Amino acid sequence: MPKVFISRASALVILLMCSPAAIAKWGTFKITDDSGDEVMVHHGLFGKKTVVKDRNGDGFSHSRSIFGLTKDTQAGALGNDIHVHKGLFGFGKTEGQDMLGDTVNSKSNPLFRNTNIDLSGANNMVSKFFGKHKPVVPNNFSPPVPQSESLPSASSNPPAPLADPNAFASPTNSPVLH
Repeated sequence: MPKVFISRASALVILLMCSPAAIAKWGTFKITDDSGDEVMVHHGLFGKKTVVKDRNGDGFSHSRSIFGLTKDTQAGALGNDIHVHKGLFGFGKTEGQDMLGDTVNSKSNPLFRNTNIDLSGANNMVSKFFGKHKPVVPNNFSPPVPQSESLPSASSNPPAPLADPNAFASPTNSPVLH
């Protein structure tokens, strides 16, 4: 009798271990702390997803479909994000964005790749920083007079030499000695 009981008990243990519930491994495992950091692993019928996030929203995410046919990976930190998708038969998509607003998009298939890069975010920041500089004009500034109007003709009084103390015409009653 003890031999039959041991064989039946071992058969029951083997059956429980081989049951679909033990093999499936479906479910979600999640850890969250007080500050909002989170780790989650989800095993579903059609794939697996892993997510790691901190309280600021920065984090990493990776998901894989059944048999690993397609994969999605996302990562982000301080406003910089990247998303990579690998699909069936060599199709893929990559998207990235930085905190300034610059973006990179790339789509590929087995025959060609199409990539778009938009640097308008950095360009806008540089133009805002340096701005459109206009020359500063003082209030007492008068526009330059054309050359023909500003110089006296040769027939009028020629300019006096700068070394002469009487270079400027002084009135006859001035204290300047002649």
